[in-house]
Amino acid sequence: MGRAHQNMIAARLRKRNEAAGVNTAAAQLRVKSSQAQNTPNSAVSNGDQVNTISKVNNIPKVNNAVVVTATTVPPALTRCSINLLEMPAYQRKALAHGPTIKFVQGKTFLISLPVGLFFSASSNAAQLVSSNCATEIKLPTSLSTSSLQLLLEWLKSCTMKNTIFAPRVQRDLVDALNIYHSAEALGLLPYIDNTLKYQKHRLFNTTPSEGVISTIENSALNGGCDDHFLAILTERIAYIIRKDLLHADEKDDYMTMIANHRTVYAVVQRINGPWMKRRAAEARRLELEAKAAAAKVRNEKAMERAAAEKVMRKEAANKLYHDDMEARGALLEKLKGQSKVLTLTKDEMELAERLRGYGDVQIGKWM
Repeated sequence: MGRAHQNMIAARLRKRNEAAGVNTAAAQLRVKSSQAQNTPNSAVSNGDQVNTISKVNNIPKVNNAVVVTATTVPPALTRCSINLLEMPAYQRKALAHGPTIKFVQGKTFLISLPVGLFFSASSNAAQLVSSNCATEIKLPTSLSTSSLQLLLEWLKSCTMKNTIFAPRVQRDLVDALNIYHSAEALGLLPYIDNTLKYQKHRLFNTTPSEGVISTIENSALNGGCDDHFLAILTERIAYIIRKDLLHADEKDDYMTMIANHRTVYAVVQRINGPWMKRRAAEARRLELEAKAAAAKVRNEKAMERAAAEKVMRKEAANKLYHDDMEARGALLEKLKGQSKVLTLTKDEMELAERLRGYGDVQIGKWM
């Protein structure tokens, strides 16, 4: 590629990047070694080791290799400010040029990518570069190698095609978890949104089995308890519990199974905590209302019994008074017929006492 053609591409890319908020320092990353050779160098001695350090367009180089550090990264590229899926083809293809950086996992070399491409697509690029050496990024061995390769190869292919699409949907749960953690580490989560949406729809339309729960919980424990899939899973389980969507014959067993998965159970309890408090308060309110209603019914029945007993007592008293009035005449004749010694039966004595209680004066004179 001729020098004039390079300058033309750089000018076009600079104009596009300035419009998108990416400053002209992005073009500085595309420096050829031929340019470095024409730049005066200064030697720095350190014992027997001598490194040639030069600056090309304010980018440091060691032995004609571009050194990528946090300070050489353009400010506009330290965050994922560009969506590759929305970029014009010629602008994406221009990102294929410039210095490269290696990606390794343990002792395994994965791929080399242009620095400008990686910083344009990744939200973690600056952090990854600053925490690694200048020429390579070491990725954790806990991540899936195949998922890392899939994402990095896809990223590289974005500079080779006129039309690009997001990485294919991972329909298998384990594959989805692997690519999620890999994309999270690389800062490429926006590009696997199709997989996240598919798995969320899948989880939210089923009752999660113990196998699914175990898989997601173990993945969250290995990758951090803020795991996206753990949040989806626990939201679904919490919803099932709140809406009582489980069959009566399987509810107890399912809840016991959930309780055995402590991480999931703790998150579900935290999600449903406010709802459980409201439900407990509502249950307490209903209980108090039921007790108040029962007490009211008891009081009403007691009052009804008391009123009925009062009526019965009154009727009995009236009947007794009527009977006593009928028996008064006979008792009065008997009292008048006796002289000094009164001989009365027990019933007659009780009748006389009642008559005196009624205020009968004549009976009172004889008693």
